[in-house]
Amino acid sequence: MKAAESIKSSKGFAREVHLADQHTASENKAASPEKSAAVRHSYLAVFDAIEQGFCTIDVAFGPDDRPTDYRFVEVSSSFARVTGIERGAGRSMREIAPDQDEHWCEIYGRVSLTGEPKRLEQQSTPLGRWWSVYAFRIEDRPRGQIGVVFNEITDRKRREGHDAFLLKLSDQLRPLADPEKVQAVAADMLGAHLRVNHAHYGEVRGAYVCISHSYADGLPPMTGSFHADDFGKRAMDGYRAGKLQVSVNTATDPIFSAEERQALQGQHIGAYVAVPLIKEGEWVGTLGVQSIEPREWTPSEIELVQEVTERTWAAVQYSRAEKALRKSEEKYRTLFDSIDEGFTTLEILFDEQGRAVDAITLEMNPAYGRHSGASRELLGKRLREVLPTLEDRIFERYGRVALTGEPVRFEEHVALWDYWFDAYATRVGGEGSHVVAVIFNNITERKRRERHAAFLDKLSEALILLESPDEIVRATGEALGAYLDVSFVHVVGVQLNPGDEPAEARLTALAAWERDGFFVASGAYRAGDYLSEEFLRAARAGEPIVVHDTDTDHRTNREAYRAIGMRAFTTVPILKDDTWPGLISVGTPGVRDWRPDEVTLIVEMAHRVFLRLERARADAILRASRAELTEADRRKDEFLAMLAHELRNPLAPIRMGLELIRLAGDTPGSVERVRVMMERQIGHMVRLIDDLLDVSRITSGKLQLQPEPTPLDTLVNGAIEANRAAIAVKQIELSVNLPTTLCVLNVDPTRFIQVISNLLHNATKFTEPGGFIRVAAHVSGADGGKLTELNLSVIDSGIGISVELLPHIFKLFTQGERGSSLPGLGIGLALARQLVEMHGGHIAARSDGPGTGSEFVIRLPLSAAAVQPRSAEQIAVRILKRRVVVIDDNHDAANTTAMLVEALGGECRIAYDGITGVPEVLAYRPEIVLLDIGMPGLDGYETCSRIRRELGHSVLVVALTGFGREQDRDKALQSGFDAHLTKPVDPKELARLLSALPVDPAVNAPSRDFSNPQ
Repeated sequence: MKAAESIKSSKGFAREVHLADQHTASENKAASPEKSAAVRHSYLAVFDAIEQGFCTIDVAFGPDDRPTDYRFVEVSSSFARVTGIERGAGRSMREIAPDQDEHWCEIYGRVSLTGEPKRLEQQSTPLGRWWSVYAFRIEDRPRGQIGVVFNEITDRKRREGHDAFLLKLSDQLRPLADPEKVQAVAADMLGAHLRVNHAHYGEVRGAYVCISHSYADGLPPMTGSFHADDFGKRAMDGYRAGKLQVSVNTATDPIFSAEERQALQGQHIGAYVAVPLIKEGEWVGTLGVQSIEPREWTPSEIELVQEVTERTWAAVQYSRAEKALRKSEEKYRTLFDSIDEGFTTLEILFDEQGRAVDAITLEMNPAYGRHSGASRELLGKRLREVLPTLEDRIFERYGRVALTGEPVRFEEHVALWDYWFDAYATRVGGEGSHVVAVIFNNITERKRRERHAAFLDKLSEALILLESPDEIVRATGEALGAYLDVSFVHVVGVQLNPGDEPAEARLTALAAWERDGFFVASGAYRAGDYLSEEFLRAARAGEPIVVHDTDTDHRTNREAYRAIGMRAFTTVPILKDDTWPGLISVGTPGVRDWRPDEVTLIVEMAHRVFLRLERARADAILRASRAELTEADRRKDEFLAMLAHELRNPLAPIRMGLELIRLAGDTPGSVERVRVMMERQIGHMVRLIDDLLDVSRITSGKLQLQPEPTPLDTLVNGAIEANRAAIAVKQIELSVNLPTTLCVLNVDPTRFIQVISNLLHNATKFTEPGGFIRVAAHVSGADGGKLTELNLSVIDSGIGISVELLPHIFKLFTQGERGSSLPGLGIGLALARQLVEMHGGHIAARSDGPGTGSEFVIRLPLSAAAVQPRSAEQIAVRILKRRVVVIDDNHDAANTTAMLVEALGGECRIAYDGITGVPEVLAYRPEIVLLDIGMPGLDGYETCSRIRRELGHSVLVVALTGFGREQDRDKALQSGFDAHLTKPVDPKELARLLSALPVDPAVNAPSRDFSNPQ
């Protein structure tokens, strides 16, 4: 360092050398090589004498002047010591350190190209060191050699980094009040700064080391309480003695035994630093950092760990002291600040006459402001100064307490705040003290609730006496208008289709009350035209809508509300079983700040009123229902009386006919006359019973239509045929006018013939002898040229229908007045209406009153395809010869059924019970078995089961029984029967059974798609 002593600094010396080199180069361009070498040798001699490293460098460039490498030409004697690179001269950097940072090559390349010197502090990543570098070009030409003076500053940089880290750590720990948080932040920051795999701060508590948090990167976190013995005796002895413990390689460190070394390796600890804390001779804690791989800990790193240990401990202690201090202060003010009651102390001021006229607020707790709404600006001031309108009686009361010392409890309403208080006042200090302490609660909400509850109870009592919705809403509005000073009450119905957004709800005004000329919207309107999506979603969820000013509330349609003069309102949606049936609105034409208790009152009122409205509607429906039930009961009694009359009428001639046959004998003439009469009367009885059963089936939803394409004239002719005899007896003129085109309807022919037949039967019954009945039909309507409707009318010149009876003519059991005309059972027209509607049609009745005749019109939807030109061919029912076995224990029923089968062209055998019936079926092998169910011994169900076991489904088994209910039919079909006929069997149905049964040629047996003629 002799040469260095004459140089103020290595940087200054380098600058002087650089300038001298440039001067020498400019003066000796033509100098000999020997002279240049001598000059360089003198420079190196100087640099060999200083501690800084020095070298000259040749930079290698690519074709684009991009530096690619550099070679050390000459190096000073200190080069190897400073850099750690041995034999550097003549070697390139890529050869020495292939992974050297690119920026070194770029820096030296720029200096060589431009000649501009560069001074910098830079890190070499492969060497893990920091350098202070000064580079300059020593040849006056582009790409010339450069000289580099450098010095390692790694320790300084680390110290600077550690100092910055400690400053940041202090800033982070200072605001922390939780000791465990302090430990966690210190461990995380130190671990990240040193880039270790684990860091933790542990506190010693008795025989345990407690770690609340650990920094972990590549190692599992270590938290919890650990017994001191778990760390090993040697470590514990060192910790208790306060000895710093450092290991750079636990695998080779001689201080560990083989067992300890194995344990450390199992924990993946390759190196560590552990700093014990000793305070007042006691081991209080340890801060440790650990690395998975072996690591050379630098002195500055160890010093940093030690410093962090001390700072962490100090921060932990400080946070605990702060916490204890805060707790102490909190205890001091807990009673004063935390009680729910408001508390204040007042110094009462008296005038010369001894009257309390003012007070000074000495102190107040936070609850004082919450209860009264007063601010802390009252402290130290006269109440009259801040609250000049405070009532005199308040000071008078507190004055009496101050003068007498007698405490007082009272409830007080303060008009200034519109609050109610429950208060207790007592004197503080002995006689002569004018200080009064007041403890109070704000009971305004309770008082308001009590008043609201009394109002609602009174309103409910008034509403219970009212029946109509208008009366209920008017009484509600008048009461609420006087109580809350509102201007309208509006009850609205809501219609919201499933899946629609609330904005699409249709609102309909149901009832309203208003005053002051307030206009309430009427009719129906869209919800989204008045309220925003936000409001409507809340309403759909059952939340009340509260608007203080429609002009400023963005959730409302300002223009819409301006049009009706509404500025403030509260709307209560009513939900019921997840539906939204309605809402009730209360509002004013001016701005209003609705209090929460007012909203609560309106919500409760709305639900009570809506419930009362529903009750009123239910009562009205109940009254109407009772009247209707009374009327229905009257019609039922009349129906039963008429049913008895209608059944006795045919039974009387049947009974007399049987007596005539007995008396006159069974001569062909007498039997024929009686047979015709009995057949007519039995048909009448069967018609009555069938109508009753059909009404029952339709009412219970069990009647199923069997539609099939059927010509209209077939239906009309079938109905006329059923009523021809009755029409002929009364000599009624019958005319039929049907469309000239063939009109084919897709209907159930049996049921539709029944409809037309009922109308004809009704017309025949109520038309005087010699009158007329007209049946007419036409198709009408247009849909792109298509005919869309069939109109079929039955007009008679009969007794007509009264105006009172006409609206009820199609109701069940509705009958005409007895004595004025021939009353019916009230079944036929009701059955006709139900059957027409089941076909998608409509039936109506017209009459100008008694004596004017009646008209019944059926309208049925019709497609153009159903109206076709008539075919010249006629469809005839073909009766086939069938093999039949009848099994019935009623000999008369069995014999007459067999006779009817033979008359229709079939061959028949008879058995009078199930026991003989099964062998008869097996021997005869019929196509059809007509089987009674209610037989003694072997009933029809078991007989059917035995036939099925022997013959399977090669024979059609039909139940022929008196049990005609729907459940009887279902039971028969479930028991194996193919069809179900009710006694007495209609000959037409039996003929249809014999003729309509198709034959499956594959098995020479009936097919299985037979349809029940019922």
